[in-house]
Order: sequence, then structure tokens, then C-alpha cells
Amino acid sequence: QLLIFLYKLSCSGTAGKFSIIGKYFRVSKGNARSCFHRVLIAVLALQKQVVCWPSSEEKKKISRRFYITYGLPNCIGIIDGTLLFLTEAPEWSGEDFNTRKGGYGVNALVVCDDRCRVLYFYTGWPGSTHDNRSWRNCNLNLKEEEYFDDMEYIIGDSAFNPSRRIISTYKKPSGQVCLIAENEFFNTKLASGRIKSEHCIGLIKNRF
Repeated sequence: QLLIFLYKLSCSGTAGKFSIIGKYFRVSKGNARSCFHRVLIAVLALQKQVVCWPSSEEKKKISRRFYITYGLPNCIGIIDGTLLFLTEAPEWSGEDFNTRKGGYGVNALVVCDDRCRVLYFYTGWPGSTHDNRSWRNCNLNLKEEEYFDDMEYIIGDSAFNPSRRIISTYKKPSGQVCLIAENEFFNTKLASGRIKSEHCIGLIKNRF
């Protein structure tokens, strides 16, 4: 059952049809579908054990590491957006899923710590959705009091509007070639920590 599940995840297009997968594993089409859904339910049942927001004590340890390594006090995570690509447009509002990189996909936000451990994710918006819009609608922003203690924040790139809970990089002012030295230095400090989110998302996508 697990092999059928993993095989299905690795396929795209016609190769992912249950009739074809069933022939490969010498089971019926219906049996292949049932195996996939059984394992999917089992995996999703583990979500809260595997992906969970850190406790106050854990957040203190994370922020201490961020401060020692990157000089960022009270930082407890890094947020970044990514695209989960689809093999074809969904039947409902398919064009909304058209991504800036071509093809169709779903927008996803991932928050990780400095050790590439996923702390929170939010997905489901069409691929055309801007990362900042997803952020505005996720519980991490709407119910911030449940996730953040006093002075805590996460860092992100310039796609996110800065607020008291998310610190993003400075954007170049309109008409200017470069940032002032202080802002450039600040962006460099943030970038050294933000790279961990790229590593985290890369590890996830490589695995699947």
C-alpha cells in the first residue's frame, strides 16, 4: 500500500492513473485507489505530530540561535512562498492557477526554523496568488496572539509587507538605483538567515 502511495505521488499525467498503477502492482484499479487513500489518511493523521508550532520554551531556543548566528534578536522563524505544480489546470477556475513561471500550480507558504524544520505551512490558494495575500489570510497572521509571544517575529523576503510579526527586506525606492548603505547591510543580515527557507523547501521538493 505504501509503495502504491509513493508511486502515485511520483507520477504525472497518464502514468498516474489508477488503472495503470494497478497493472504495475498487479492489483485492480479500485484496489490501487483504496490503497492510496488509506495511506493518505494515515499520513495526514500524523500531521500535528510532525508539523507543529514550537512551544514558548522551544521558541526561546530558536531565537537564541538566530541571535548568535545571524544577530537577529527575537526571531523565531523564516517564511517563504513556493509553488506546487499541477500537471493540468483544475476544472474549476483553472486560469487562476496559472503561475508566473508558466504552467499551473498551487501557492504554498512554509515557515521553518534555522535548522530547516517545518513549523507551519499554508496552502490551497491558486498559483497566481501573491505570497503576501496568502500571508494576510493565514492563521499565523489572523490569530497572531496564538502563535507569537511579545516581540517575536519571523523574517521573509520583499514579497511580504513588513509588520510587527514579519520583518522583510527593504525594497529599492522608485527611481533609485540602489539602497542606502544601512538598508543594504540590513538586507544582507536578513538574507544570511533567509537562505535556510530555500534549503528547507528544496529538501521537501527533492524528497517528493
